[in-house]
Amino acid sequence: MKITNDTFIVADTHFGHANVLEYEPDRKTVLGDNPDQRMADLWNKTVGVDDIVFHLGDFSWKSESIQTWALKLNGTKYLLRGNHDKAPQVYLENGFTEVIDFSSKGNPAYHIAEVDGIKILFSHYPIVSDGYDNEHWQYLSKVFHDECCDINIHGHIHSMKLDESHCINVSVEAIGYTPIRLGELLIKRKLL
Repeated sequence: MKITNDTFIVADTHFGHANVLEYEPDRKTVLGDNPDQRMADLWNKTVGVDDIVFHLGDFSWKSESIQTWALKLNGTKYLLRGNHDKAPQVYLENGFTEVIDFSSKGNPAYHIAEVDGIKILFSHYPIVSDGYDNEHWQYLSKVFHDECCDINIHGHIHSMKLDESHCINVSVEAIGYTPIRLGELLIKRKLL
């Protein structure tokens, strides 16, 4: 997968996960009575059929939701598995081009790309503590530093805010419930 400033990035859509509304009540306020459909509408209004989308994990809650939503969404879709994602084959059978999986040792998935001289670590988990997943963020923090990355683009934390200049949260709650172009993210952070 070639990532450019035109690549769309998103995380934590959680299609079919009704309980996420308990943890993120603004979803219902912003998205209305049918949040999954509203998110899909926003996605398709933003992303064209020929665009590339890199989803940083937690696409859906159940396998049935993958089947319901994945083929309805515009773009060539790539998934970096998060903690709630199902087996890669389910995604590949339902419109995803590639799935970046956890390592055989159980370490979290990640992808490194250099765009306009900026070395980016893409991951589901952030490289700093969210107060929970200590072994994951410690592992990713080591990768970030060993690989001399400049920025970590991640999901997982939804509306939670981290006080960390090297991290950009792309959970849907943080980016307006629709994918956002990488270039726009980097411009907002004054990296381009």
